[in-house]
Amino acid sequence: MDLGNLDKHLLIIGLGSQAKSWALNLSNSGWDITIGLRPNSPSLTAARDLGLKTLELEQAIPMAQHIALLIPDHEQLSFLKQWQSYFQNQAQIIYAHGFAPHRHQLAEKYPTLGHLLLAPKCIARELRNYYVEGRPIGGSIGPLDTLSSEQKELLFAMGKDLGLAGNLFPSNFKEECEADSFSEQALLCGLLPYGALAAFKALRKNGFSKEISFMECWLEVKLIADTMIELGPEKFFELISPNALIGAHEAQKELFGAEFENKLDKLLLNIQNGKFYQKLDGVDFSSYRKNVLDQWKNEELTQTFNELKGQLIDGI
Repeated sequence: MDLGNLDKHLLIIGLGSQAKSWALNLSNSGWDITIGLRPNSPSLTAARDLGLKTLELEQAIPMAQHIALLIPDHEQLSFLKQWQSYFQNQAQIIYAHGFAPHRHQLAEKYPTLGHLLLAPKCIARELRNYYVEGRPIGGSIGPLDTLSSEQKELLFAMGKDLGLAGNLFPSNFKEECEADSFSEQALLCGLLPYGALAAFKALRKNGFSKEISFMECWLEVKLIADTMIELGPEKFFELISPNALIGAHEAQKELFGAEFENKLDKLLLNIQNGKFYQKLDGVDFSSYRKNVLDQWKNEELTQTFNELKGQLIDGI
């Protein structure tokens, strides 16, 4: 790769939420983006509606030197198996998460390809919003200990143009995979939504209205989280009211402690020893997601959200 004149041609495989944000941000930053899709893909119309070029995979992959593999993590190994003969020798594959490269040891399985990590630390929709609003967001790149200088330059340039500016921190597939999996389970997609649901139910069980319960236990999560991020821990606890300060400090003694810490340690251990990933093998993800969605669809919290969305949430 001659990065003295950076080759800003990028093939993005897939057109899910992550791929859309990457494609739009990089296109707006001057990259020549092509979306690689299977024949008759249902995403073809969506790509064209976004003003993005498309090409069938059979034609696109052999021409591409830089490829962002942005299909779902659990599909990436089977994709490489199917299409391995189409890739250029030393084509650079960029991943937004460390899961598949670490879980399946893709660098060892496909040594003629480059395997690069560029992981924005935000959900896909916010990656686009932050870019449009000119706000910085963080991310990780790697594995720096094995990358060539050209690969590092490529990652830093692409990260900057995605909107990550100078907020790129070194990592590797293993660290990113395990830390990301743990944070999702222990906090972001586990404790936050299910904790909010439990708190909502506790209020409703004790006679509080659904509207008040919803605002206190779901709506305010964003407002509090925004303040935490803006101010940091010390200023946050300096700002909140005496009632909130004392109540929170006393409540955490009841809610947390050695038992909770042991459960967190167990979650992390099961990620690091592979037990969690073994649970994923053979799972029908569509059916599993449907079951979870059915559970949430029937929750009063969800129904209250749908009733109040236009009044309280749109525009926040």
